[in-house]
Amino acid sequence: MSKYTLEAIDEMSGFGKSNFIKWPFIKFSATTRGIAPVGTFTKLSGSDELKAELLGKKINVVILHRGKFRLKNAELISSEVASSKEQVDIFTKEKSKLCDHGDYKEMKERYKLNTHQFPYVILNGQDVARMAVLPGSLQRFWEYLDTFKSDERPMYFQTIVSAGAEKKSKGGTYFEMAFTRGEKITEDKLDIVLDVLAQLDSDIKKNELTRAKKEREYINQHEGIDNLEERPMIKSDDIEISEDGEVIESET
Repeated sequence: MSKYTLEAIDEMSGFGKSNFIKWPFIKFSATTRGIAPVGTFTKLSGSDELKAELLGKKINVVILHRGKFRLKNAELISSEVASSKEQVDIFTKEKSKLCDHGDYKEMKERYKLNTHQFPYVILNGQDVARMAVLPGSLQRFWEYLDTFKSDERPMYFQTIVSAGAEKKSKGGTYFEMAFTRGEKITEDKLDIVLDVLAQLDSDIKKNELTRAKKEREYINQHEGIDNLEERPMIKSDDIEISEDGEVIESET
């Protein structure tokens, strides 16, 4: 056997797949506009929602990583960022065309976009997945994270995520996501959880390196193209699903 791993050979030669590492996607049906029953969770391992696994009205997760943020409305979607202090690309959902670029807060205000967050979790003690926290539930999610004391971390406990209160907005009636602290992770299992977190951190960083490489190639190929619509879309590092159909018209 060669001293070089297949992964190392692919990295050096360029023959390996350059796809981003992808995780299953947990989606909450906040309204009746989705395929799944309202107030339920589904797990998608690809883009076909008809093949989604129905998880029911309550899931047990361990929150590993805060994840990234993305701006959306019915027509537009942004690239993902780790902070609102970063800049974002704005794409049309229908044709995936780049239509604007700028400061996160400025783009949010200009196009009346809603914030979504995608933390990484361990689902039901098994799979690592990305969980979509929708605009109408973000405040409750942040308030829940604030309940952890200075020497506590979310991954030290299980978190029960369920359908919460029914709310009304300009877009109609929707359900919030509710977050409740569950049992504390035992010491023998905490090390396993932290090992999963370490691997996740490594995988996220690999994705960032891949993205940086693709962006450098993109800049080199399209240098001098001023017309944003002539530039192709840089694919996101998450599963490309049908953009959930759960957009709430106003953030509550």
